[in-house]
Amino acid sequence: MAAGGGGGRGLLLKRILVFALLMPLLLVILVEGLLRLVWTNPYLATEQAEQTWTNRDGQLSMLRLHPPGLDFHATAAGLYPDGGEIRVRWGELRDLVAARETGTDLLALGGSTTECALVPEGSRWPELLEPSAANFGVSGNTLIESYRNLRYLLEVRGLRPKRVMVMHGVNDLHELLSRPQDFELRRWVKGLPVEFLRRESEETVLGVRIRDSSLLSMVKFYRGELFGRVHLDASLHQRREQERLPLLSASDFVELKTILRGQALPKRGLVFAALAELAASYAFELVLLTQPHAFDARYRPMGADLRQHPLWQGKRADLGQAALLMDLINQHTRDSAARLGLELRDLAKCIAELDPSPLFFDAVHFTPAGCRAVADCLRSQ
Repeated sequence: MAAGGGGGRGLLLKRILVFALLMPLLLVILVEGLLRLVWTNPYLATEQAEQTWTNRDGQLSMLRLHPPGLDFHATAAGLYPDGGEIRVRWGELRDLVAARETGTDLLALGGSTTECALVPEGSRWPELLEPSAANFGVSGNTLIESYRNLRYLLEVRGLRPKRVMVMHGVNDLHELLSRPQDFELRRWVKGLPVEFLRRESEETVLGVRIRDSSLLSMVKFYRGELFGRVHLDASLHQRREQERLPLLSASDFVELKTILRGQALPKRGLVFAALAELAASYAFELVLLTQPHAFDARYRPMGADLRQHPLWQGKRADLGQAALLMDLINQHTRDSAARLGLELRDLAKCIAELDPSPLFFDAVHFTPAGCRAVADCLRSQ
């Protein structure tokens, strides 16, 4: 009887142990299933940024607009004085609603220096204009993406602005240096916008991507909401990676400028011409803006120097070369405006007359003070 009782207790203990081991797994599966039914995974929503549409010329185009309802917290700590929590609320639908509700006649298109996501809402330069502009800047966008997005907003969404401001420089330069052969309206293909949520979504836990699990997604997302998503660390890493690369030689730089002037920039000029045709077709005033930058020996960063220099064939430009490259692309914008009879606002020239240190937290991205300076320059010209 004793032996039988011991065997029974042993079997009971084994069952309790198996139950104890399986219970957390079953609980995780249950929670995962429930979350998939009742919770919208924000990391899956980022996939909605990829949209294709056929324009009136019968061409299939891919948009690079933010997904509807993009809404999360980040932090600008370490980027500029008083850089604290930032609410990042972008999305095509939100911007369209804002444009229609305010009846704005002014649109702003560009890359991250128009978007200004790491500046608090209400302090981004398109919002500081009078009247304020509907902001359709998207990080990483080139002039081609702005052309496609603008066609979409006009042809599909029915916006009828009186003025459209377009600012492109650094992203165009990057793409013209890395793949100039592709910088054409018909053949240009670029991946989706890279932002905080997309980077988070690709992280893995025990081999499982965050975006593939509702439970992991919820934990990761709300941890970011609690502490903020930090831009500083990624920028420091990218800067350190750049510093390992060799510098462009003087002969490299001469060759690079020859290629830009002779092959790459003429392709950019064709996109400006297409934008001018669009402006004529829809009877709005197109305003080209030059790109301010902090490739300036006077620049003193608040903390670590986060400026990233242009790269070409595995080599990086030094400070002087970087400034000359930005000046080259800004001069192309000026020349294009003159050639096409478009209005030009020379932000690069205006900002260059100021101390760059409080205006930028890296080579091109504005602080709140920088946004105010841009708005002041636009009002004064």
